[in-house]
Amino acid sequence: MLRISIFALTTGAVLPSLASATDPALVVPSTTSAWTGTWILDRAASDTLELVLKAQGVSKAKRIVAEKVDLTQKLFDHGDQLDVEMVGPTTKSTTLVFDGKERSQTTDRGDILYRAKRETSGAMVVISRPKGGSGLITVVTRSLDPDGQTLRQKITVKGAVEGPVSATLVFRRAG
Repeated sequence: MLRISIFALTTGAVLPSLASATDPALVVPSTTSAWTGTWILDRAASDTLELVLKAQGVSKAKRIVAEKVDLTQKLFDHGDQLDVEMVGPTTKSTTLVFDGKERSQTTDRGDILYRAKRETSGAMVVISRPKGGSGLITVVTRSLDPDGQTLRQKITVKGAVEGPVSATLVFRRAG
């Protein structure tokens, strides 16, 4: 069974510049109707997560599995918070609070500190790091294409030996 925490996929703490710039042309305004829904990973349109996962210390076996599993995320946007249900080999849920304050959350890999905010472009940005401090900072930026049918989730890991590494996952709105 693949054990990559839900927090990893939503914040990049295990998977996917401190605040990445988001191309305003690719982002629609953040409204609950725009973000809320079921999103299915389009693996063919997505980058490989190999370097991001390796930088975060994920084992080779888990990296191989992560490249093959089907992944769906269900988002429920309540304005100041986002409920995320990640469905893959297992189902995990988390809630992210978008108030810019640093918060602590316990994951499969330990305690994580994260800060979540919405950019004026409408993108959602989550910056996280291990509470104990491995030096790794992970930034996950979610943005919507103008048609509201494609969600891009860019994961950037800073502080890795290899230097900053990034990957973008592309999700399509279901039904």
